[in-house]
Amino acid sequence: STQSTGVDTIISEPMGYMLYNERMLETYIHARKWLKKEGRMFPTKGTLYLAPFSDEGLFQEVSNKANFWYQTFFYGVDLSNLRQQAYTEYFKQPIVDTFDPRHLVAKPIKHTTDFLSDTEDSLKKISVDFTFYPHTAAHVHGLAFWFDVSFEGSQKTVFLSTAPSEPLTHWYQVRCLTETPLYARPGQPIIGNVTLISNKRQSYDVKLEMNLAGSSTKVGNVLDLKNPYFRYTGAVAIPPGTHTTSPSEQYWSSDSQPQTGYSTGGGGATGVYNGYTPAATVKAPYPTSPNSYNVYDENTY
Repeated sequence: STQSTGVDTIISEPMGYMLYNERMLETYIHARKWLKKEGRMFPTKGTLYLAPFSDEGLFQEVSNKANFWYQTFFYGVDLSNLRQQAYTEYFKQPIVDTFDPRHLVAKPIKHTTDFLSDTEDSLKKISVDFTFYPHTAAHVHGLAFWFDVSFEGSQKTVFLSTAPSEPLTHWYQVRCLTETPLYARPGQPIIGNVTLISNKRQSYDVKLEMNLAGSSTKVGNVLDLKNPYFRYTGAVAIPPGTHTTSPSEQYWSSDSQPQTGYSTGGGGATGVYNGYTPAATVKAPYPTSPNSYNVYDENTY
């Protein structure tokens, strides 16, 4: 085909988890040879975002999966020699789920692929150097990834985002753990590199290395993006330490909760119990027995 007989627009959905999984982007870029010189591609660009995260619950969950291999007498078989191998294997699985963005401990950086100009070969090996500046002291358990794609038209640009702050999509987000956390102080640079190396399984091996500035502490991991751990449960856990008031007090002081109290009856003063000044009757916001509630009257006892 020649440019004069090419197409005006190419439209596709080539994105995978972490943008690059399944390697459909290479096919998408290959199809560009049928595009006219001034033609358009939708999506036009893809931007991968990455940021360090802290999630002790996730780290312990993955660590505990290896506890099965501690057994020394499983139907007469000693499994303990495989424990370290199993531990390492669990940590090679990228976590596909969604999370509260407050788990992120630094502003993300990004790597952009332009589908109109980048080559297929540029996607064979993708290397991203990074320096993060934590905004809080935290144990850093790995890197979180998500992506945006832009649709750049003649009149406006529209974005599809898979960010943790946006409505959930079927791409979720991806988190890559390290077997050992880094303890970072506020402002202490986290320096490193993540490299995606294409493989014959229509995916990538994710090589992660990072260290703290001014420290000899280094951590790393090599993860198999083709073999993720699909963890999504339908709920997004709020990270601990983010409440500025007592959740228990908030729940029980809200107007929707039943108030516990009593009335002195007989025209006397209203009693107060547990900080509430009750009404004449006690109401419940849930289906109740047909038997009416009896308000405690101290004059009858």
